[in-house]
Amino acid sequence: MLYNKGVIKMTGSSLLFWVILIFIGLAFDQYNSKKKEKTKR
Repeated sequence: MLYNKGVIKMTGSSLLFWVILIFIGLAFDQYNSKKKEKTKR
């Protein structure tokens, strides 16, 4: 039971890391697309 808890904690922290990484990537992508739109006009 204790081992299982540790595994869940590990996967949870890595999952959180990936979610943050993806969120930053998406936010950066949107920021870049907005910048391109401004330069187009």
